[in-house]
Amino acid sequence: MDVSVIIVNYNAKELTADCIESIFRQTCDISFEVILVDNASSDGSADFFRNDVRITLICSDQNIGFGRANNLGLENAVGDYVFFLNSDTILLNNALKLFFDFMQSDQRSRELGVLGCLLQNGDGMPSMSYNDFPTPASEYAYLVGQLKKVLFNKSVHCHPEDTSIDYINVNFVSGADMFIPAKVLRHVGAFDPQFFLYYEETDLQKRIADAGYKRAVIRGPQIIHLEGGSDAEQKKFSFFMLMQSTYSLKIYMRKHFHGIGYLTFRALMIVLRTTILFDRRFTCEQKLRFFRLILLGQVV
Repeated sequence: MDVSVIIVNYNAKELTADCIESIFRQTCDISFEVILVDNASSDGSADFFRNDVRITLICSDQNIGFGRANNLGLENAVGDYVFFLNSDTILLNNALKLFFDFMQSDQRSRELGVLGCLLQNGDGMPSMSYNDFPTPASEYAYLVGQLKKVLFNKSVHCHPEDTSIDYINVNFVSGADMFIPAKVLRHVGAFDPQFFLYYEETDLQKRIADAGYKRAVIRGPQIIHLEGGSDAEQKKFSFFMLMQSTYSLKIYMRKHFHGIGYLTFRALMIVLRTTILFDRRFTCEQKLRFFRLILLGQVV
């Protein structure tokens, strides 16, 4: 088997169905399997996908988070390459074959650890496709990045401006489309189960980078990322997103930075996140819970 495609579904039956259909419609000249992990959805997803004989369905009896659900799929994967694909994506061309051929060419199969593409949103505009690893120094740049988005409506690291570039080395590829050699995952391990949601793909690729493998994006594959998938319901409640992303970032920093570096990050996080005090979307109780997380590391 050339490629194992692993998709995690959580209450996104229609989006996931569209994603799966696009895979079978666009993919040819390559052997592949589609493994769908349903994260205890309540929208009838399990019964719906159970009738699709083209896929392997794995049902979790509880929502175990994005990384751990992908790990369930990985346990059943037999492909030489693993393609972790978000449920809110649509393939517009033979992306699997293009990723596979690129990995196989020249010496790249020994050098590349993760491959992604230049994603687009539902309107055909550039979508976040890669980014830099978080560091204590990146906390300084946090407010600058937010100001760029507000003042210039410009997202960082969507697409390279030079359209002649068809290959670019990056820190980490968007978690929406990660094409990884199975041998690399055997080397560095799968997703860290400490992460429930957010930063799990960043941590995985940091470990891949530390092991000496490159990460890159290419132009050939065309994939729409709708950014409204398995956590769409939770995104409506932005306090959940704030708490979970903050908690996961703390886990990531604690894993990869120590001593003065980690202490600097903690101090900067406390200072920069004080802006929540002026955010009217959150209640006083929610703000108290958030600062309990910032200061004590407790998610309550």
